[in-house]
Amino acid sequence: MFLPVFRSGPCLLAALLLATPCAFAHGPEHPLPPAVPADDPVSGFVEAFDKAVAAGLPADIAVPGDVHRPRRDVAAAQLVVQDALNIEVDIPGMPAGRMYRGLFGGREAAITRIGTQVDISVPVRDGVDVTGYTAGSPDVLRERVRNPDAPAAGRRPVPRPRDESHVMPGWPFDMDPPLSSEPASLGRGVRAIEDPLAYSPHFFVLIHDDLDARPLHIHSVFAAWWLTELARKILPAENIRMSYRYRIPGVTDMPYGYPEALDNWHETVKAYAELYGLAHGKTYKHKYLLMSRDRPMTDAFGVAFEGGNEAMASTEGRVNIVAHEFGHTLGAEHGLAERRYEGWWWCVTNMATGTDDLIGDCHRFSYDNARRIRSYLRHGPDPEVLAERSFSMILN
Repeated sequence: MFLPVFRSGPCLLAALLLATPCAFAHGPEHPLPPAVPADDPVSGFVEAFDKAVAAGLPADIAVPGDVHRPRRDVAAAQLVVQDALNIEVDIPGMPAGRMYRGLFGGREAAITRIGTQVDISVPVRDGVDVTGYTAGSPDVLRERVRNPDAPAAGRRPVPRPRDESHVMPGWPFDMDPPLSSEPASLGRGVRAIEDPLAYSPHFFVLIHDDLDARPLHIHSVFAAWWLTELARKILPAENIRMSYRYRIPGVTDMPYGYPEALDNWHETVKAYAELYGLAHGKTYKHKYLLMSRDRPMTDAFGVAFEGGNEAMASTEGRVNIVAHEFGHTLGAEHGLAERRYEGWWWCVTNMATGTDDLIGDCHRFSYDNARRIRSYLRHGPDPEVLAERSFSMILN
C-alpha cells in the first residue's frame, strides 16, 4: 500500500542525531528540474503544469499516459485546474507546497504541487485514486488505495461490523482558566475564547516511526481531498496550513495501542511544542495527529479529544480516518453524519460510523458538521457557543 520511505537530508540527519529545530525549518526553494526531452510529455508534465497555472486559471492541461504502457492505454486525459486554494503544505526538505481544485478525467480532484511533484488525488466510492508526476521522470505513479473493508473485485461482499472511532470527552487544554463559575460540572471543555484572528488553522500530522510511508503519500491519500473541501466550502476566508513531521526522537517513536495512549500523546505533544516554540496551549486552532501503522487502541482505528488538540489514527482505517479524527477535534459529531444518495449509490459522510461494506464514502462532511466546524474555528470550543452559533450558512 505504501511507497518507499522518506526523503533524507541535512535537517533529517540533525533531527535524528540532535533533535534540533533544524528538522522543522522550511526546505530550500524549488530545485531546478532536470532537462526534459522534447519528445517526452510525461517528463515535461510538471513544467507544463507550472506554465499553465502561471498563465492564469482556470487552465486545461493535457495529461499524458505512461510511455511504458501499451499504446492503446496511453489515451490522454484532461486535467482542469479550476482555482488555487488557501492551503500551504509543509514537508521538511521541500519548499512550501500549494494546492488547487480541479477536475481530472471529469471527476473532482485535489491537486498538490510541491517540490518536483504534482500529485492528483481523486476520491472514489471505495478509496482514493492518486496519479503522480515527477519533473524529469518518465514514470507515472498510478495508485488506487482502497478502504480495508471495501469488497474485493469479483467477490460478493460480506457485511461485518466496523469498529467505531472513540471520542474522549473534554480536552486537556493548558490555557487560561474557564470563565464559568462551575468548572467541576463543565470539566475541561469551557475556556476563555482567544482572539479569532490571532491564529490560523494549522494541522500537524506526525508520522510514527513504524510507518514506512512518504509524507506526500500520506497527504495525497488521506488529507488532500478533505483539505480541498475545508478550504473551498467550509473555511474559504481562512489560510490553512498542513505540516508533516517524522523521525523525531521521543515523539514519533512513542508506544501506543493501550487505553491511555491518547493521554500520553497529549503529554508528548505538549513537550514537543514547548521544545520547538509551537503554539500548543495558546490556541485551539492548532491540531496534532499521530499517524501510525497499527491501531492506536486495540478496538479503534482512530481516537481524538472532542474539540481538543490531539488525535491518533491508523492507516489500517478507511481513507477518511484523518478527516474523521481531525473532524472530532473541530467539533464535528457522529450523530450529525448523513447518508446520501450520490451518483448511482448510497454513501456516508466523514463522521459516520458502523456502516457496512456496501455503503461508500461521500468524502464530505455533512452540512450540520460543516457548520459546527466553521463555528468552532470562528468562536472557539465552548460547547454552548458552538451550539448557539452552529446555524451559520455553509457554501455549496
